[in-house]
Amino acid sequence: MAHANDKQYDNTIRKRFSYLIVTERSILSLSISKAKTSSAYEQSKNVLKFQVCIKKLLLFTVSILFDN
Repeated sequence: MAHANDKQYDNTIRKRFSYLIVTERSILSLSISKAKTSSAYEQSKNVLKFQVCIKKLLLFTVSILFDN
C-alpha cells in the first residue's frame, strides 16, 4: 500500500511542477513583451516588479512542494 501512496504523491508533485512551469513561462513572456515596448525607466520598474514576482513564485513553489 505504501507504494501506491508514494506513486500518488509523486504524480501530485509532477502536476504541481507542471503548473508552476507554465505559470513561470507566462510571467517571463509577459515581461519580455512589456519590456520591448517600454522606456528605460519603465523597464527598471518592471525589473523590480518581476524580481518580486519571482520571489513570490519561489516561496509558493516551496510551500506547495512541502505541503502535506
